[in-house]
Amino acid sequence: RPDEDQQSAENFGYSHNVIGSEKLLEKIYDENDNYVDQPSFVRARLFDIFIGDWGRHPDNWRWAEFKNEKHNLYRPVPRDRDQAYSKIDGLYPNLVGSLPSRSEIQGFNYTIKRVGRWNLAGRPLDQKFLNEMELDEWITQAKELQRVLTDSLIESSIRFMPPALFAISGEEIIAKLKSRRNDLQRYAKEHYEYLAKTVTILGSERTEKIEITALPGKKVAVDVFKINKYGNIIDTPFYSRRFNAEETKDIFIYGLGKRDIISVSGEKKNKIHVRNIDPQDKDSIYLI
Repeated sequence: RPDEDQQSAENFGYSHNVIGSEKLLEKIYDENDNYVDQPSFVRARLFDIFIGDWGRHPDNWRWAEFKNEKHNLYRPVPRDRDQAYSKIDGLYPNLVGSLPSRSEIQGFNYTIKRVGRWNLAGRPLDQKFLNEMELDEWITQAKELQRVLTDSLIESSIRFMPPALFAISGEEIIAKLKSRRNDLQRYAKEHYEYLAKTVTILGSERTEKIEITALPGKKVAVDVFKINKYGNIIDTPFYSRRFNAEETKDIFIYGLGKRDIISVSGEKKNKIHVRNIDPQDKDSIYLI
């Protein structure tokens, strides 16, 4: 349960500041020089899937801060593993868990049904901090986990259980972990597709330029650029993603804080619905 200064802790990257999710959201919304390390968060969420930890609400995370001259980067630190290896069985739990709306009610099994719905508790952070990751990155992180999580590592880790407990469930947990590891690429694809259906893109309290381009082939590009105090647009976007109508149905773009500049260009018809939400009614929208 790390908190604040962890400069002496190798396992937390010698971070000088570890904060909670609420504080992280304040920093992300306040300043567009603050970022979450999204590939690291993908890997962390895939590990949740591997060990069956489905209850990943915001308070189950801390965030290690790393500063450089240009920005602050935040990497995920999971905590409170109170749902890992959950045993949920019996007639009534199985009946309830079969409902699409209650897919999270399924125990630690060899496979997972409806991965997206099973991860429902984690959706508030997944929507915000996995919104730039495309399928290739999810598969890359799944392959890396599969490489690291060898049979010998799984077996030796679970054998740290007290012998009396290992005799009851150790071999079963080992077998289930191996099965889930083998399926990680499939689970990565399923969870990616679940999150890709509706994507939320958040600005900050700073002024930004948001470019929305309808591309051929039922695709949409969204790029978000910083605007410095002199009114100059920084060339490299701090957010960039290409969306495909086969995966994405809706994109919600929130221009928070100061007056943002939003440009819309490209083909006139597209199957992806892009909605701009301007809470303070300050943004300028240009059709090109």
